[in-house]
Amino acid sequence: MGLGVVYNSRVKRPGKRGVRAGKAAKRARAAKNFVPFALVNARSLLKRVDVITHHLITYDLDLLAVTETWLNERHGDDDLLNICPTGFSAVHSARLGGRRGGGVALIYRESYRTHVVSFGYTATSFEYLMVLLQCNSTCIRLVIVYRPPSQSTKCSDGQFLSDFSGFLQLLVVSSGKLLIVGDFNIHVDVVGNSTACKFLTLLDSFGLSQHIRGITHLDGHTLDLVISRISDNVVCECMISALIEDHFAIHTLIRAHRPVRPQKRITYRELDRIDADCFMSDLLSLSLFTDPSDDLNILLEQYNADLSLLLDKHAPERSKVITVRPANPWVSTDVLAIRRRCRASERRWRNRKKKGLALGIDREIVQLNFCVWRVDAHHVRRCLGCAR
Repeated sequence: MGLGVVYNSRVKRPGKRGVRAGKAAKRARAAKNFVPFALVNARSLLKRVDVITHHLITYDLDLLAVTETWLNERHGDDDLLNICPTGFSAVHSARLGGRRGGGVALIYRESYRTHVVSFGYTATSFEYLMVLLQCNSTCIRLVIVYRPPSQSTKCSDGQFLSDFSGFLQLLVVSSGKLLIVGDFNIHVDVVGNSTACKFLTLLDSFGLSQHIRGITHLDGHTLDLVISRISDNVVCECMISALIEDHFAIHTLIRAHRPVRPQKRITYRELDRIDADCFMSDLLSLSLFTDPSDDLNILLEQYNADLSLLLDKHAPERSKVITVRPANPWVSTDVLAIRRRCRASERRWRNRKKKGLALGIDREIVQLNFCVWRVDAHHVRRCLGCAR
């Protein structure tokens, strides 16, 4: 009698779900130790306060670099102060000359020590903000760059490359681990693009590396970049995230120890664990009911003392240390549902890259922005009602 081999045709083959979950879990573990950082192109920070703040808190970011803030020199500091959630602060550099558009900013947790550096280098073809970040024992020299499209300015691509080369000559010899991020408006994904080739060659000549691989703009090009010294090994991972206006957010982890979040000690009682029958029995046996005083002042003292003893017996005070986290009033069932639809539309667009799908993403983003604004307005009205 021969031996037969039985094949089970219903055995499931490994799919992609486990792979995605593994990457997500690995990324979540790394985010607990390293510094979570993101780059977004706002195209008017004031118009997208709710969406950008929602993104900042939802993704638990410590640092958020913003290009095209459209803030002005006169009111920019006050506007940023009103934008920042609790526990965050910000610095910015507005476009000089009072002209509309441009501008860069950094929103950061207050647990980081920061210092804005006046580098003394004036460039006509790009804007920048330089900040020294102290992450425990690691010093990060963060440079946020915005380069307007050449067709919207009088500066050619050659002028930008010349300006940026002079900038890098001073920058690469500076102290601290170097991290350059921003919107450069150069199609570095196009192999035959002469400006992109010259730009990448320039970076390589200074020992710098560009980390973004993938589309960062709805037009299908890579415009937003993350650059660092090869020798610094400061960038852990880069990921293209959610769509903000017409640019995708760029997320990365910086190889530096994440500062400990601020903590505080709270006192509480576990009122939900009280046995109602025992509590009622002890309540009725209090002297407040069995032998109440005729004097009003003594009766008040009797009331306070008896109830305090009763509460301490059934729900004693406890204390614990908690981590202070910013509130996120923008999370609701509707917001989460629309956000899932946005992510699904983005995935379809990445796979097919059809213009009609890009218009669909625009509609989803408009719905998401409106929904976040509506939830935020409801939260503000509720807070004002409680304050009355």
